[in-house]
Amino acid sequence: MPTISLIGATGRTGRGVLQILLTEPYRSYDIRIYVRSKAKLLSIFPDLASYARVSVFEGSIADINLFKQCLSSADTIISVLGENENIAGLHILQDAATTTVSALQELCTENPNYEIPRLVLLSSATWNATFAGARPRFIHWLIKTAFCYPYADLLKAQEIYAQRPDLLRLCLIQPPAIVEGESSGHILSTETVTLVVSYGDLASGFVEVATKAEHRDIEAIGVSSTSKDQKKYLLELQIRIVRGFLAQYVPGYFSIENKVWGLLGYA
Repeated sequence: MPTISLIGATGRTGRGVLQILLTEPYRSYDIRIYVRSKAKLLSIFPDLASYARVSVFEGSIADINLFKQCLSSADTIISVLGENENIAGLHILQDAATTTVSALQELCTENPNYEIPRLVLLSSATWNATFAGARPRFIHWLIKTAFCYPYADLLKAQEIYAQRPDLLRLCLIQPPAIVEGESSGHILSTETVTLVVSYGDLASGFVEVATKAEHRDIEAIGVSSTSKDQKKYLLELQIRIVRGFLAQYVPGYFSIENKVWGLLGYA
């Protein structure tokens, strides 16, 4: 039975990936899930215990032994951790990468027949030269600056993985802006991305890349939604960029924002 290890299943992308993997077309896959909170996972998937092919590993993102158990015998590792807000000092992706590589190193050392797994990582279209080249330079600068902290974490994590081709084969999933919205179908492309992708479409794209033989050798690919009315998200995206700039240049911005919303009764 092929094995998929899923790192992160309680965020919006991760839960979408898991929801697909639990369906009938993927019943032949053994699924091993790492989460920091099993209780949170079960609150989202209350019937998860009924799936005999699913194992859950709960604990610290720095626990190498726990990751060894989760990643043992994995053919494919899907990592969908990440942060949407521009919060200074982010290091969750770096921590996950360091622990993953350390766990794989130990598994490799202990097993003379170690088979290199494929690691499918949530990245960003911003760091794909082809995709970014289609944007006006000023817009590209705005996006990089407004999300500089999560991007810095992502780039360091990618570097950690890329330095160990002896332990893993890295594949980057590089979506445009990710939005809440109806699933409209996904497009996979190495040449272009659209304005946005919904969480549902991103999840289905992840699963396709991770499980279909025709994508086995891809190192980086974009996932977009097929919807035709994507301009309706322009205002939301502009607000995100403004908030990202404020978070970078106004000390304690998110704390201030939360207090304001609280005073307005929206906390």
